[in-house]
Amino acid sequence: MPDRLAAGPDPTATLPEVRLSVMRPMNGEGSRVVVG
Repeated sequence: MPDRLAAGPDPTATLPEVRLSVMRPMNGEGSRVVVG
């Protein structure tokens, strides 16, 4: 589970990033930067 979150730069993390972005609209654009 944590491997996917840590894999921010990986394309497979696009799905979880979308869910996080929805929960955190403030970091929606910078969600990738925060995950990476």
